Amino acid sequence: MIKKQVLGTAQFGLDYYGISNFSKKKSANQLMPLLYKAYINGVKFFDTAPDYNSEKILGTFIKKYKLYNKVNIITKIPKLKKNKDFLKQISVSIKRSYKKLKVKKLFCILMHHQGDFEMIKNEQEAITLLKKKFKIKHFGFSVYDLNKAKRILKKFPNAALQFPYNLMNNDFKKLKKNKNLFFARSIFCQGLLTSKKIKTVNNLLNFLFKKYINYIKLDNINPVNLCLDYAYSNKNIDYIVYGVKDIHELNQIMAYKKRKKIDLKKIKKIKTFFKLKNMDPRKW
Repeated sequence: MIKKQVLGTAQFGLDYYGISNFSKKKSANQLMPLLYKAYINGVKFFDTAPDYNSEKILGTFIKKYKLYNKVNIITKIPKLKKNKDFLKQISVSIKRSYKKLKVKKLFCILMHHQGDFEMIKNEQEAITLLKKKFKIKHFGFSVYDLNKAKRILKKFPNAALQFPYNLMNNDFKKLKKNKNLFFARSIFCQGLLTSKKIKTVNNLLNFLFKKYINYIKLDNINPVNLCLDYAYSNKNIDYIVYGVKDIHELNQIMAYKKRKKIDLKKIKKIKTFFKLKNMDPRKW
């Protein structure tokens, strides 16, 4: 199961990232033991982005332990500026990422803003050339919207896609797969589904969150295992991206063992707690 896991690093470069994270970012030195523990326990994939300010931290880790060819990095292209050469912008971003990350090749590059698809939707050949030039195995998009994902796959049939997938938001279960790589992110919904408390979002969500917490307590359900079970149950998902803020949270995930069968009745019950029109955390 570890082979399918990708350690996300948004918390490493941003303060208070997520709904349940009440901590400021740690220094690179403080993060080295966490990264090393993940690595020696089998995590060989790491997700980052220029917007997370964590590429340099990963580069420090990679250089310290000489992991130049032993880890797989997924990074992203920041939002493109209109009225400028977007292929040049992508090239410059990739060069900067290589410089910070210290790796010899990149496992995957994703467009960080799904709206940038409109600028490159007719540039499949140019993107293919960029992949070869910069030794990038996979190219794709980070998406929030199912309809946008479907449009992307019509133009880029083999694109990698990274999308939110959890008990509160499983729209992408409907997405058909060809030769794509599917990355499920936000499996804990920024910590909402595994935390005992959250930052104030809105009264309705707080109310639903309390119902969910009371239910899993009453039934003695481990929320970390619950979320991982749910993500792993989707056979179309190739990799599961998660973030942790400390070694304690990492240990909880490392201790996970997939069960043969998940309780669909309990899953169905939990889903009834979160029937909201807008399940995009960016708008909470």
